[in-house]
Amino acid sequence: MEDSARALSTVPCLSIADKADSIAGMFALGLQPTGSKDPFALRRQANGIVKTIAEHKLAVSLRSVVL
Repeated sequence: MEDSARALSTVPCLSIADKADSIAGMFALGLQPTGSKDPFALRRQANGIVKTIAEHKLAVSLRSVVL
């Protein structure tokens, strides 16, 4: 039972990592969203990160994420 609980807590972290990697990659390529265009859904992915953190009540320091 302990392994399945650990696996379930890993899923949100992997989801956040995947979304953050996509966002960072697009910014590295110079593909930032503009006011009227967001062809790679970067805003939706950023919102997904916030939603995952809130739903799973994860304690995340923004400073540690950004730096």
